[in-house]
Amino acid sequence: MGDLINVTISSTSAGERTLQVNTNMKVHALLSMAMARLELDPSMAKQYVLVFNGKVLPDDSTLEELGIGDKAVLLLEPRSPEVI
Repeated sequence: MGDLINVTISSTSAGERTLQVNTNMKVHALLSMAMARLELDPSMAKQYVLVFNGKVLPDDSTLEELGIGDKAVLLLEPRSPEVI
């Protein structure tokens, strides 16, 4: 059972929102929640990534596993096109 923390999701196109979440939440779930709160279409979540300290967060990791704590700021950015 994780702890409740506040994280701020910042997007250059949609502003920012602070969300109260559990540290055992997976990144993909946070991404969908953040998109809804920023009034972006959650069905487009696969086209975006969350970034913390310059690193793209893996979808299946929890915030706790990634060392994301209270008052962290995560960036919501468009996913880069795959390089072929």
